[in-house]
Amino acid sequence: MHKVALIVNTLRYLKPVQVFARLWNKIPRGSVSDRRLEGAYETLPKTAFPEYYRSWDGKETFTFLNERHRISAASDWNNSSWKKLWLYNLHYFDCLRQEGRGTADAGAAFSLMLRWISENPVGSGNGWEPYPISLRVVNWIKFLIKLRASGHLPSSTELTEIETSLAVQVRWSRKRLEYHLLANHLLANAKALVFAGWYFGGKEDGGGCDGETSCWLRKGMDIYRRELPEQVLDDGVHFELSAMYHAIILEDVLDCYNITGSDLFREYASRMLAGLELLTGPDGQLAMFNDAADGIAQCPGRLRDYANALDIAPSFHDGSNVSGYVKLKVGAWTLLAKCGDIGPDYQPGHAHADSLSFELWKGGRKVVSDTGTDRYVVDEERKRQRGTAAHNTVVIDGKDSSEVWAGHRVARRARSRIVSLSGNKLVAECRDCNGNILRRSFLLTPDGLSGTDEVLSFGTGVKEADHVVDIRFHFNSATEKVCLSCIEPETGVKVIQEQCRMAKSFGLMVERRCSVIRAITARPIRFGWRIERQGDVAE
Repeated sequence: MHKVALIVNTLRYLKPVQVFARLWNKIPRGSVSDRRLEGAYETLPKTAFPEYYRSWDGKETFTFLNERHRISAASDWNNSSWKKLWLYNLHYFDCLRQEGRGTADAGAAFSLMLRWISENPVGSGNGWEPYPISLRVVNWIKFLIKLRASGHLPSSTELTEIETSLAVQVRWSRKRLEYHLLANHLLANAKALVFAGWYFGGKEDGGGCDGETSCWLRKGMDIYRRELPEQVLDDGVHFELSAMYHAIILEDVLDCYNITGSDLFREYASRMLAGLELLTGPDGQLAMFNDAADGIAQCPGRLRDYANALDIAPSFHDGSNVSGYVKLKVGAWTLLAKCGDIGPDYQPGHAHADSLSFELWKGGRKVVSDTGTDRYVVDEERKRQRGTAAHNTVVIDGKDSSEVWAGHRVARRARSRIVSLSGNKLVAECRDCNGNILRRSFLLTPDGLSGTDEVLSFGTGVKEADHVVDIRFHFNSATEKVCLSCIEPETGVKVIQEQCRMAKSFGLMVERRCSVIRAITARPIRFGWRIERQGDVAE
């Protein structure tokens, strides 16, 4: 019965289009045309596309998610003994835009593209799922454009085979747009349509579909026009509330402006740059709320440089914290708190049970950190990383504040709101999925961070029952010189020191220190605490 309740409480938030699309996707689509299209090359991007992290040795070996494998056989593209996310990264072809890849070694890239074509039959394997197709189409086009600009295109025979495959891939994915997921997946589909339509000479203006490539371009633009107003919140933050995905989508929007010059992309890039500032710490790194890790999205500095090259500046809103993220800065201290809901109700796949959590910096050094994400596989570690105890917030009776399950699912959800925000003081409140009502207050001063956590009421309905209330603080270094003091109540509370695991990046965990303020109580309780950092950090 519990599993049935999880499913019901997950499905009831879906949009009708998501339900319909899941049914629609089960209907066989049939084959697609292999008619070749030729790149138009009528215009070039306004500026060079940013490079990406290194992942390929130029031969057969690839490193993703801190794992290295050799693609020595055709079957390795879908090797069932390797992680599915690793295989997805292989099929994305981000390696074509990695740092240091110039025109001189284009031959190896052409060989890899042609190998993919010959060893991945149409519709077969991981590479023919809509999301990998969408990323790969864009990366192939970016690579061809880069070579075109430098006069190093492949031979006519190779180019014919690559462009024919590109057209087939777009036709295949066009019939399988990810309306069952929406959110960032649908935006990735739209980007591929915009890039393919532009590359093959499609035009958005005019009446009906005057050609296949114009249809692609118009469809991609229509999706962006419909989705961006919903997915980009008024404070510029992407509505899935992951800084990592915010950065990925910001780069996508900048890329689309780079090739189309559309005011739509310019406007939303400007707003998302403001959101990027909100989600970036003084160390220049992205915050780790929800699904997030270093080494996946472009770093904030590189995105800013890209925007500057396109002459796009941040457009800051009037101060509304509609995303629920609040950043306070006093002296050397910076606080970033998550005080809103976990994400969009109909797509919380990248959400964590982290209501009222926070990260804290002193100067350019993060002191208190979210523990991050290092995997998407459905296992106990993934469950732990999404659970409330992996975040800097209050845990009641060891239960999660939102009912996260199955890797990317959420059933019952916490509801949070900002109660007041004035100067250096923030008050927020949360009603978790178990009915507990919490209030958290932050006061940031030049000396550090003071906090007050109140359990206003327990949601069990059982009076006078003992509850275990924990407030958890995860420190960014195993040897962080931080003073955590409990101010109130003076009795009945103990501070426990634990070891915790923190994700440095996908596939890489490190040991860190966690302090827990714990009370066992039958009645509503109020905690006061303070964090001060002493001395320098020794890693």
